[in-house]
Amino acid sequence: MATLPEYTAPDARLVTDPSINDQGKVAFSLFDEGITNGIFVFDTNTQTVKNVLPPTGLNLENFTSPTITNKNEIFFRGTNGQKIRSFFLFGEKLYNIVSKGNSFSYLFKPSISNLGFIASKVRVGDLGKWTRIPQTKSSQKTKKENVLFF
Repeated sequence: MATLPEYTAPDARLVTDPSINDQGKVAFSLFDEGITNGIFVFDTNTQTVKNVLPPTGLNLENFTSPTITNKNEIFFRGTNGQKIRSFFLFGEKLYNIVSKGNSFSYLFKPSISNLGFIASKVRVGDLGKWTRIPQTKSSQKTKKENVLFF
């Protein structure tokens, strides 16, 4: 029986949910309580791991939901020191695609296609406030959530 590729996180580090592309490259983030080490890519063919986006100088405290495409671009949700969540694209450079604020009070985990299309659930409203949908009973109020495509 063939040995399957395996990556073991360093002691005292946790691994986010990973994603894998068709070339066998796995994107994930390493973190512990309050500290992140950025985004890593594990190559299942060579059994090597590389920190492709360290947090140094980025003003990002969290790197969540990294998704790697067949073009080896990584989409992820990052959170800065002010707790503002944004969607980012990282290839040769880092691009901020959309940020929480303005009309979005919360950005959930994005889903990415290999063509670069993004779908995500978003919460509509000002930061810390949400649009309420009236219900038949005044005690039942629901946050308004939409699916955003871009």
